[in-house]
Amino acid sequence: DELEERRQDPGEALAKMTKHMREVAVAYKDQKAAMTAKVGERPNMSVRPKEELARWEEARQDPKEAAEKSAKYMAEMAHRSRDEMSAMTARVQDRPRRTFWTKEQRERIEELRQDPDEARDKMEKHMQDLSRSWREERGTMTERVS
Repeated sequence: DELEERRQDPGEALAKMTKHMREVAVAYKDQKAAMTAKVGERPNMSVRPKEELARWEEARQDPKEAAEKSAKYMAEMAHRSRDEMSAMTARVQDRPRRTFWTKEQRERIEELRQDPDEARDKMEKHMQDLSRSWREERGTMTERVS
């Protein structure tokens, strides 16, 4: 029968499987050795060359020296900013006035301007006067009708 032909001897199956496993192990060891050799041929990228480390060391700064340099730079920037601001102010002062009010008109306008508190007090007094005059007028109207 067909089933009988396909059936294997257990010892024969064990020998066949053992042989296969050895072949797989040998192939794995060969692959691993090839990968290790390939990686070993590449230059080491995790270690910096001595020239690069020397450049880095040369470029490093002492913290105190860096702080002094930064403070000096900031003082220079402040000085430059003050100079620019004074130059700008001078340019603005040198330009002719561009207002259409004469000096007398500006003084008059300033004279007529009111303090907000003063304006509120004045308006409150005005409203009280209006209220009082309305009450008086209403009272006279009521007297005429009665």
